[in-house]
Amino acid sequence: VCIQTMKISHNWVKMNRGAREDVVDTWLSRAIEQEAPTSKSVFKKWEHVTGALTEQYVCQQLKNIEDLDIYYYTNDRGSCEVDFVVDTGEKIVPVEVKAEVNLKAKSLKTYREKFLPEISVRTSMADFKKEEWLVNLPLYAVDQIVTVTDR
Repeated sequence: VCIQTMKISHNWVKMNRGAREDVVDTWLSRAIEQEAPTSKSVFKKWEHVTGALTEQYVCQQLKNIEDLDIYYYTNDRGSCEVDFVVDTGEKIVPVEVKAEVNLKAKSLKTYREKFLPEISVRTSMADFKKEEWLVNLPLYAVDQIVTVTDR
């Protein structure tokens, strides 16, 4: 699993470095080996876990960014969760991960209303777009999160 967690204050859970990062990649690779790489059935077969795999990918990309602290947020009732909250050293940035182009992110909106972050990030298959308080960051560009949010 990509992350190990350690509870800290106010429903923030810090994601520590040093955990095994190859488990999901190895598991997915072995599963895909058994099907033709171009087969749509590979993706259909795993569609129920695409969200988790996408979050795993984003977690690995974020963990490779030096001096970036990564957290997870959930409220007391568990009705609002933000996939990642990153501390760039300059800003605290909530990050919502979407596996497709469905861009609804109610938890991100709820987090924003409560904590008023200067900028928020939603990463998905959609194209790059910067709005007043939200950056739509394509999944392939997650490693650019610090540059994009510090502008």
